[in-house]
Amino acid sequence: MVLESRVHARKLVEWAKDKPEVVVFSADLTSSTEVDLFRDTYPDRFYSFGMTEQNMMSFPVEWLVRASRPLFTRLPSSLPACPRSN
Repeated sequence: MVLESRVHARKLVEWAKDKPEVVVFSADLTSSTEVDLFRDTYPDRFYSFGMTEQNMMSFPVEWLVRASRPLFTRLPSSLPACPRSN
């Protein structure tokens, strides 16, 4: 049995190769969410927001207007995957 590591990092870089409209927004967890390989491969398409996650979530409106495809990185405990219903 072969144990694969950093599959998400490699697949993200491969997937984005022919999609120049894909950009990645990351906070302080770039390595933990495995987008560091994307950052290194496509530095002009990677934006780090440091400790300002709230700004990171509102910033991509401009990219959406320009028809880019922003991709957010998160850890499960830091941001809900889907809206909560009441």
